[in-house]
Amino acid sequence: MKMKKSLAIALSLSMALGLTACGGGGTTADTGDTTTADTTATADGKETVNFWHSMSGKNGEVLDQMIAKYNESQDEVEVIGTYQGGYTDSVAKTIADIAAGAGPDLLQMGSGQVVILSQDDVTANLLDYMTDESGVTLDDFVEGFYTDYLSEDGQKLNALPMGCSTPVLYVNTDILDKAGLEVPKTWEEMADTCKKLKDGGYSDFGFSQPRDIWYFWMMVETYGGPVFSEDGLKLDCLDNGSAVEAFNLLQGMVKDDTFRPAPTTEGANTIKGWFSGGECAFLVQSVGALNEIRSACEESGVNMEIAQIPGHEIDGKVHYAVPYGGNTMVMLESSQHKDAAWKFMQWLYTSEDGIAYFDDNTGYLACSGTVKNTELLKAKAANDADWARAHEYLDTIVTDYLIEASGDVVEDLTAFMDAVFYDAEDPKTALEEQRANVEEILADHEGRP
Repeated sequence: MKMKKSLAIALSLSMALGLTACGGGGTTADTGDTTTADTTATADGKETVNFWHSMSGKNGEVLDQMIAKYNESQDEVEVIGTYQGGYTDSVAKTIADIAAGAGPDLLQMGSGQVVILSQDDVTANLLDYMTDESGVTLDDFVEGFYTDYLSEDGQKLNALPMGCSTPVLYVNTDILDKAGLEVPKTWEEMADTCKKLKDGGYSDFGFSQPRDIWYFWMMVETYGGPVFSEDGLKLDCLDNGSAVEAFNLLQGMVKDDTFRPAPTTEGANTIKGWFSGGECAFLVQSVGALNEIRSACEESGVNMEIAQIPGHEIDGKVHYAVPYGGNTMVMLESSQHKDAAWKFMQWLYTSEDGIAYFDDNTGYLACSGTVKNTELLKAKAANDADWARAHEYLDTIVTDYLIEASGDVVEDLTAFMDAVFYDAEDPKTALEEQRANVEEILADHEGRP
């Protein structure tokens, strides 16, 4: 198979990491030897579908339960789920297998990594299978969760969203009520509110957020963006001023000690402890952490709720923008079992025991109207106001920052944020220092696909 440059780069990376080609599928949930016999049917005549995923811990247990329920529900297809490590590991192994003429039938990918395989016919076109009769149609899905998986001409769909998340604002309502303040609607209001809380002794500081590239995309797009130029070759957010304006505000809050960025190690647990311990009034974090953060707050006696990420006023109107994350389902074009694989996917998106069960047990947001309107998730929405409220913010999702090179510039843009937050470097200067390397990477990827 002839591969475009990005696939060749990714394959080289997988080889550099010592990842060898491995067979499709397996029955064990670990990242050890994934090579298995090339079986196409079980002893009882079921057609085998190999499904590689990246769910471990509780989420992995939930996915295993879903697969078991599907296998028990019918006598035509046997899905074999195999944990292949994190999203990056799984993609690298898949690329290595594709080069060796093997690979799984279905792959769970991180939402930001679909672009890596969305070329050279590596992914099957899911539009070929989506019909009214199947109960899975594109117009049923939340638009912001799938638009980046469509080809430019709209004729190919490379993936379907699975577990979906966005950043939300976690609010300590005890602190705000005591101070008599409202949840800020803009980042400028956020800065003012956090200062009042600190100066008034209501909290040690105002807010925190993880050390993650997600929040670079979020801030730049909130301040008007875009991150990259239309051709994908330039770091446009430096020239248009959106990054500088956004990070000037955040750096000012760091200097005032109203914003404390997460530490570079154990950051997620640290900021969760700050928030659940009442040290800060706000936490910017994924809605996917809702159950965990809420449990921590309940243990410490803190009342909380979630709210919309603040926006920024542009031309007299408050502009809101959030990135999205989570995971997706991809069918590989190389699969010899596409029809059987689609039967499993169809079940996932229409059965209450599929994605709906996954969302109910993990806290991910519903990716489609069909999933959201299952009795299971209607009950969840009725009993969990925060989870239900998070769906109200989905029309603010932006995807323009997701280009072929996005993943490869993470290190440079994270270095920019570190320089601004931890080293007090001027935001414009810090981003200028990263421009040359970022734009070299963009050029290597030949801009937008």
